[in-house]
Amino acid sequence: MEDLGIEAVMDIWIMGLQAAAEATPECHADRAARLSSFGNFLSSRYLRTGNVQDLEAAIARPEAAAPEGHPARVEVLHALGIWLSSLYEESGGLEVLVVAIDILEAAVEATPEGYPHRAAWLTDLGKHLIQRYERTGNLPDLDAAIARIEAAVEATESDPTWAILLGILGVFLGRRYEQTGNLQDLEAAIARLEAAVEAIPEDHPSQGVLLGNLGTCFDNRYERTGDLPDLEAAIARIEAAVEAAPEDHPDRAGRLSTLGEYLSSRYQRTGHLLDLEAAITRIEAAVEAAPEDHPDRAAQWSNLGLCLSRYKHTGNLLDLEAAIARTEAAVDVIPEDHSDRAGLLNNLGIQLESRYGRIGNLLDLEAAIARLEAAVEATPEDHPDRAGWLGNLGLLLRNRYKRTGNHLDLEAAIDRSEAAVEATPEDHPNRARLLSSHLRSRYERTGNMLDLEAAIARIEAAIEAIPEGPVRAERLNSLGNLLSSRHEQTGSL
Repeated sequence: MEDLGIEAVMDIWIMGLQAAAEATPECHADRAARLSSFGNFLSSRYLRTGNVQDLEAAIARPEAAAPEGHPARVEVLHALGIWLSSLYEESGGLEVLVVAIDILEAAVEATPEGYPHRAAWLTDLGKHLIQRYERTGNLPDLDAAIARIEAAVEATESDPTWAILLGILGVFLGRRYEQTGNLQDLEAAIARLEAAVEAIPEDHPSQGVLLGNLGTCFDNRYERTGDLPDLEAAIARIEAAVEAAPEDHPDRAGRLSTLGEYLSSRYQRTGHLLDLEAAITRIEAAVEAAPEDHPDRAAQWSNLGLCLSRYKHTGNLLDLEAAIARTEAAVDVIPEDHSDRAGLLNNLGIQLESRYGRIGNLLDLEAAIARLEAAVEATPEDHPDRAGWLGNLGLLLRNRYKRTGNHLDLEAAIDRSEAAVEATPEDHPNRARLLSSHLRSRYERTGNMLDLEAAIARIEAAIEAIPEGPVRAERLNSLGNLLSSRHEQTGSL
């Protein structure tokens, strides 16, 4: 006798369970259990075949066991939503997550205000909405997640879980700032996370996570406003987060890498080489601590591209070569859809352009432009980092125009720099620099002295807002080039 395949056996089991469930009277004590077993087998077949009809039928069975008016309906709906969440984790099917959210929403709506599990269920719903936001980029899901967690926070003010929920709310608000650039969301995120850190015991397992998230928000505000105290606060928080993680903690490598990034930012601001050396040391420790197959290992390798900053300080070409090698290795292993990929491509483009500036090999400039174009293409239109990458691409295209004389490169440079300016908020510290770059490109096309004068005015404004350090030195160099162009045209300094 020939053996039946697993699909055939499963079909027979499902047919038997369906017959048993349908033959069981509604008032029978075993009816709910039989419907549940039937639903479990349907979900197993869905995982094997992807047949959405099996998924829909599996969902209908528990609901049938607790119809409208049933005293256990709320608990059944929530349990069904969580079960679907587990099914989503196994299958990855977006349609499963959509149904899970609908059912969890129904469970919350059917729950009275004073119900003991209401806050936990609001939190579950918020986390699932965030999952869908991460899959689709749909901002209303993020808005809805924030609203649900805010409601959970309000419902738990005297509860031990209040600080954790406040921390989750801070993270979600920070995520919305990253999506929209709305500074009020970032301010609110910092306030919530600071309150969470103060409310939770120092030895609580979540303390390190909260400190790390707070450090990220301070760093985001520093990037937006240029206020050095925010960067100092970011470094202090992430240092505390590193200290809170034992040597074998799975998050320790990531925190060390982040600390290295922040120390590098301070070096770029102040020019203190000790910060750069400390940054490289922390990131080397992060790479060493991360398992070979860790999803963030690529980003940590790329952060060793901080050697580029040391190259700018020392002029040692070996540092630049090391930076390029690290970042290329990171780009090679990071998945195409990873959120850090565009940033890695941008970094690699800047490093290759630096080598072009040192050696003059046009192939390096071509490769740099290709990496920046890929970075821009991989970044959503409304992402806060897109403007900076467009600005970098515009600069590289203008450099190629200067090398080859191809006016198409100059036109493309103007387009990219104009898009960068339009995408940058009025109060962003980089806006003056981007606008100066755009005006300079336009001057090179038209020869209009008004564009050159405006470019000089913008870069002078940018310099006034920057304290002494490597970044200020770079802006002063740009100003010198612009003044030189004006002298060539008018004889005036």
